[in-house]
Order: sequence, then C-alpha cells, then structure tokens
Amino acid sequence: MKEFLESNGYKMWKEDNKHSHHTMYFQKRVDSAYPNAPVCECNDKLFINIDVWTMKYDGRDHTSCTVNMVHERPDEWCDLKIYSLTEEQVKNNLKSYEDKMVKLWEVFYK
Repeated sequence: MKEFLESNGYKMWKEDNKHSHHTMYFQKRVDSAYPNAPVCECNDKLFINIDVWTMKYDGRDHTSCTVNMVHERPDEWCDLKIYSLTEEQVKNNLKSYEDKMVKLWEVFYK
C-alpha cells in the first residue's frame, strides 16, 4: 500500500508501531489539483490524508484505511472522514475519494 500511495503523490509523514497494531500516516497537498476549492484558513493549503491501520488477528493481517481531511474555515474546524475502507477500495477508487473529500470540504466551507 505504501508504494501505491507514494506513486500517487502521498508522502508518509509518520509511522506508529505498537504491540497490537501498525499505522502509517500519509498526506498529499491537493490545492493545485483543485484550484477553485477553498484552502484552510490556518495554513492556506489543502491536504488529503490517508491512514493505513493494520492489526494481526488469528495469525492474519487485518487492514483498514481512512481517507480524511481536517481544515479550518473562519472560526470553525472540520474533520471529514471516509473510513473502514479496504486497501482494494482505496486502490480502485482513490481519485473518486479525493474528489469526494474536496466536494465535502467545499460544502462545509460555504
């Protein structure tokens, strides 16, 4: 999954290795790809994040992915998430999820 996300412009900025699970955190700046979308009031940028969480259970790896965006509009913060996704869903629908996140942000920002 790491290679797929990196090949699509995401950069891993953090990795947690816990006894019970492993999480990789990725981020991609997208304001140039969506020039008409509002940017975050806090940093004048637009980011999409993807978290990949893996847990070993009954000897098998179980992975769950979250596509999310956290941004500020004047005096309000918004935390948008599409979660409980499989790796295959993210791989097959990444552009669609990115488009949906930006559309949700635009609706909130208005």
